[in-house]
Amino acid sequence: MQRDYLIRVETESMSDFKRLNGLMIGFVIKGEAHIYDEHNMMQCNSGDIFIINHRDLYRFQLQQDGIICYIQFQMKYLADKFDDVHCLYFHLTDATTTKNIHQLRNIMARLVSTHIRHNELSKLTEQQLVIQLLMHMIHYVPRTYHSNQSILNDDKVNQVCDYIELHFHEDLSLSELSEYVGWSESHLSKKFAESLGVGFQHFLNTTRIEHAKLDLTYTDETITDIALQNGFSSAASFARTFKHFTHQTPKQYRGDRPAITENQQSAQHNYHDRELILLLNDYIEEMNHFIEDIEKVNYKEITFQPTNHQLNQFNHIIQVGYLRNLLNTQYQSQLLTCHHDFQVNEVLAYDVMPYIMKKLNAPFTYDAEISNIFYDIDLCLDFLLDHNFSLTMHLDQYDSRDYIDAFKVFIHHVALHVSHRKDLKFNLYVTTLHTSLIEMMIILKHYSLMVACTFT
Repeated sequence: MQRDYLIRVETESMSDFKRLNGLMIGFVIKGEAHIYDEHNMMQCNSGDIFIINHRDLYRFQLQQDGIICYIQFQMKYLADKFDDVHCLYFHLTDATTTKNIHQLRNIMARLVSTHIRHNELSKLTEQQLVIQLLMHMIHYVPRTYHSNQSILNDDKVNQVCDYIELHFHEDLSLSELSEYVGWSESHLSKKFAESLGVGFQHFLNTTRIEHAKLDLTYTDETITDIALQNGFSSAASFARTFKHFTHQTPKQYRGDRPAITENQQSAQHNYHDRELILLLNDYIEEMNHFIEDIEKVNYKEITFQPTNHQLNQFNHIIQVGYLRNLLNTQYQSQLLTCHHDFQVNEVLAYDVMPYIMKKLNAPFTYDAEISNIFYDIDLCLDFLLDHNFSLTMHLDQYDSRDYIDAFKVFIHHVALHVSHRKDLKFNLYVTTLHTSLIEMMIILKHYSLMVACTFT
């Protein structure tokens, strides 16, 4: 399993430098820490924030009783969020206001505290805070774009390294990557060694091993699965390469570093979760979702000219996500406002067939449960009918027998439910052609006398 990001609390210093793959941002929870890069040392006290960028060398040295926390984003995760991520560098400067630093630390403290608590909603809350952290950094942390990183002076070698870091789990070859950058294999091999001091295969294996170490530490997956998902052809090949780089077998490495569960992760150095949460609480305050600096506001002057042209009718559809959202009073209020002010009268919802299939296949303990399958659906249909909304449903994965059976049950129920009321305009939206659609059209035609349906 490739983790998108890691959240860590550290109380021990690093003995060696590491080169970062991705982006790391953290702060000192307690005491003092020295953050080293290739050329400098930054002394950080309690509450101070540090940022380590992609491919930077770094090392932590914690003073007595020092504690730091950080979140490390993997390169593949960042590549889905930013354009030209390999050229993106964040750096704190004097221009970064105290207010924004405070807000950044606030979000991180909430994130680490949520991660430690590990309750029922912590995973969802954690993901929301991760996005909020990235959004805040984009808005308020100074950043630069450049390609002359200290490690590399050649853009094409830089491209190869980034490609490897995003596709290390695939079957990569020097031939494939030389074609990718438009060089011959020999020229790429030479430039690679000149820029990095190691060969192509060495860099590829190092990247794979570093990711495999994370999987060995943080997952219970088998060594064979870890080998295959990190780009090795077999467990034997993985074991040989791993031992060459670490002087240990994967099994020995996992034994020396027992898997740390997420709710135990912070207590690994004799700090209990409760102690850490109390320390983090000192940095947590109530906050708005975003803090807008006055310099960030752009004013544009807009003028309007009179015209005799008639405006076109507003003909849009409103996406509501899951159909059950129509039971939410806030959704209902917003829909009715749009309906009244803009004459919007159509909603788009996710496919309900997976929900129906799950309910139909579940064991029933009493007969009333059968009718309860459609209880919420009926309430949603009643709301649509009462306020003259049409329903469009985006169907997905409709190529199984169970799906067709669930579809037939659903359409039959809808037809019965609206048969003594006004017609419901019901549209089905599909993106892939499949033979099952023919049978679904026949089902719709059969019930068309009772419910008005169109098939899109």
